[in-house]
Amino acid sequence: MKIILIRHGEPDYSHVVQRGFVGSGLDLAHLSKEGEAQAAEAAKDARLDGAQLILASPYSRALHTAAIISRHRNLPLEVELDLHEWLPDLTFTYRTDDEVVRAGKLLAANKGIANVFRNRDLSSC
Repeated sequence: MKIILIRHGEPDYSHVVQRGFVGSGLDLAHLSKEGEAQAAEAAKDARLDGAQLILASPYSRALHTAAIISRHRNLPLEVELDLHEWLPDLTFTYRTDDEVVRAGKLLAANKGIANVFRNRDLSSC
């Protein structure tokens, strides 16, 4: 089995920010026009020849990218709920990049144990 990882195209966060979404709500951002073009270009990559399936993260930007590639390549698309980036805040309520940076420091200090983020106390970082 051959596995190829493709990063999502450039997202456009303006719509979710405009609506006041925070935390995991930011993951609802779709691709920008440039991101759509990046996905269409990725679909042309010869390394995808012979592919049988696209497995995508549930995040909108990843699904949008995968859908474009799926359409161009005529491949089935499945969503894997556990395919995602590191979660900086298990309450899904982080509001700023600074909170994410502090959560990352806390994660490193706790040797990767994420359950310390459940209470959102990032003041010790």
